[in-house]
Amino acid sequence: MTGPTREPRSSAVERRAITFTAGPTRYDGDLYLPHRRTGGLVCVVMANGYGGTRDLGLPRYAERFAAHGLAALTFDYAGFGSSGGHPRLVVDPARQLTDYRAAVEFARTCAGVDRERIVLWGVSLGAGLGLDLAAHDRRVAAVIALTPFTGLTFGALSRGRAPAVLRLVATALLDAVRRPFGVGALTVPVVGTPAQGALITDPEDHEVVLRLAERAPLWRNEIAARGVLSLPRYRPGRFARRLPVPVPVLVGIGRHDTAVSSAKAAVVAARAPRGELRRYAAGHFTCFEGRAFELAVTDQIAFLRRHVLGRDRFVAGRGAP
Repeated sequence: MTGPTREPRSSAVERRAITFTAGPTRYDGDLYLPHRRTGGLVCVVMANGYGGTRDLGLPRYAERFAAHGLAALTFDYAGFGSSGGHPRLVVDPARQLTDYRAAVEFARTCAGVDRERIVLWGVSLGAGLGLDLAAHDRRVAAVIALTPFTGLTFGALSRGRAPAVLRLVATALLDAVRRPFGVGALTVPVVGTPAQGALITDPEDHEVVLRLAERAPLWRNEIAARGVLSLPRYRPGRFARRLPVPVPVLVGIGRHDTAVSSAKAAVVAARAPRGELRRYAAGHFTCFEGRAFELAVTDQIAFLRRHVLGRDRFVAGRGAP
């Protein structure tokens, strides 16, 4: 493992607000660029997890990528953050896969970006979407999947969570039944306590997200409960075998992750034709701060240097102190 990269100076990175459309939907995002750049840039298109917005945790990774000579594009899914689209706050993997594809197509049109070197970066559900998209878009250069959602693990019911899970499902069913009548959505917290009916109830995850939220004005700790019903049908881990042989995949998992199955994520790394696995002493969200972040971002930059950037075009720490 290489030594940790250093925090970039803010002056090393340019952030541009961007807007793009696909069909009737307007998407808002941010494009991070290195101030010193030559030739076509590798562009990392970044997708957040369940209910996440582009300002929740993603900017720190995007800034580090840009400080090392890459472009990075973050965006809000339809119905979330400042993007358009209705209904609001409803997580639907099929819909969000369309959103991610639209962001990738937009990135390919950005001036200064090498359209043949697009990297998919996702966390949690966004990582699952990245695996799905890469299996169907043969122009993708690489995939980075951080604490990926690869499919539900029903073993959680045997760890004492059955009452909370059943309450969440009951709320989701009630929300779905109410939808045809035009009644407002029933919402549940993304992170919180079991008594609150939250999707993620690990106390450490809750604390980390609350700290991230202090710098994420677009994010709301709520989602439409009906979206939970789409998760059992979505199993993006199955796309690992279908990834094109040339596409390298880096999977990062947390040893203490209780929100997704690290075991299933490790299987994805093993089944992908060019899969690599990194393990961190982290929970589901811990890789957004502290030592876990430093280790994860260092591994990711080293991975991109090996497989996508090429030593001749890699800006090794340029813009970093």
